[in-house]
Amino acid sequence: MIDRNLIFTNINFNNKKDVFNFSLRKLKDFEYINDEKIFLEEINRREAILPTSLGFGVAIPHGRSESVKSPFILFIKSEEPFYWNADDKEQTDLIFMIGVPDGEDAGNIHLRILSSISKKLMHEDFRDALRTGDADNVYKLMYEIDQTITGGIK
Repeated sequence: MIDRNLIFTNINFNNKKDVFNFSLRKLKDFEYINDEKIFLEEINRREAILPTSLGFGVAIPHGRSESVKSPFILFIKSEEPFYWNADDKEQTDLIFMIGVPDGEDAGNIHLRILSSISKKLMHEDFRDALRTGDADNVYKLMYEIDQTITGGIK
């Protein structure tokens, strides 16, 4: 689920639309999704229900969709923080995009991923390590999360 190809550090974004467009292209290129439009609709639907900016400079856009071929976590460290939503009180610079194929166990897998990431993000030292690490260091940190989700879902 954690793929070094889906970890991006020090890329500059100004808004979540740009993050989504970049991420969807990468997910399609690395064959994690079949259809960018369908997955974008799911992410936007989730955003409309409850924004995914959580504070601490973190956003976790996520979705379950028929367009997802295999579970993934895409990570972005934006070089400059930006406001995820116009009414946010603080800016975002750490983004975890999560996708899970729609199906029988999708809800369970989805919740395990969110829970594992959320537990790690509660620790300031983990967030700081994500902010200061290069892509290889971030991959190692993300791999720890992967292993807490049933020993790593492939």
